[in-house]
Amino acid sequence: VTVARLHRRIKMQRLTNSLRAVGRRVQAQCTTRRCFSSNGTQQQTSATSRLRGPVSWASLALTSAVGGGLLWYFNDQREQLKKRQQDTKEGAAMGKPLIGGSFKLTNQDGKPTKSVDFLGKWVLIYFGFTYCPDICPNELQKLTDAVRVIDESVGEVVQPLFISIDPERDTPEQLKEYLADWHPRFIGLTGSPDEVAEVAKKFRVFYTKAHTGDGPNEYLVDHSIIMYLLNPAGEFTAYYGKNTTKEELAQKITNQIKSFGG
Repeated sequence: VTVARLHRRIKMQRLTNSLRAVGRRVQAQCTTRRCFSSNGTQQQTSATSRLRGPVSWASLALTSAVGGGLLWYFNDQREQLKKRQQDTKEGAAMGKPLIGGSFKLTNQDGKPTKSVDFLGKWVLIYFGFTYCPDICPNELQKLTDAVRVIDESVGEVVQPLFISIDPERDTPEQLKEYLADWHPRFIGLTGSPDEVAEVAKKFRVFYTKAHTGDGPNEYLVDHSIIMYLLNPAGEFTAYYGKNTTKEELAQKITNQIKSFGG
């Protein structure tokens, strides 16, 4: 990209230099409106007599030349931009996004749980924390409602998964009590701070503490508000943001399930 830009700059500089040279030649020939004949008599040329006022043939010629050069330059830049945009679109369509991966955490019953344990199932993951005052409850309710609709449509093929990004406070016991209010198939996962950070990194999840007081547990956790869908092969398939309604969530996941392997 740097070499291509350098070439375009060189072309533009050459064009500018040529235009300036043309302007200087024209101005040298028609600097004033009067010229001198061979016998020393001052005569007014027919060309300049037809153009009076502040505009000269030199300025018109220079303006036309510069305008034409700039038009060529901007057209060239526009074509280059179109080409880069097309290359970007084609590149984005190739391969799969690097989201997700293997993990090992602890479930709400205190048992070690690995990502391979969910192979053969559709998995809908939400990252949050049990002390979240509003966002997490709203999103978990939406997830619960959507999974219930999917259960009626294509069967109990979706495993809802809650991964805590607050491992210091979200113990297995805390997760078990918290998730009892949501879908009965919910599995909650927690772990050490390093284990949780590793999983969050694989799923591109952002989270950070926002302290609300002086005590060690007086804080909230700002975090990404996204649900991730994994197919039965454990591969990332889609994500759904906060603005996705429960109806849209159920319909989109159902479509993914029906089209899988088709």
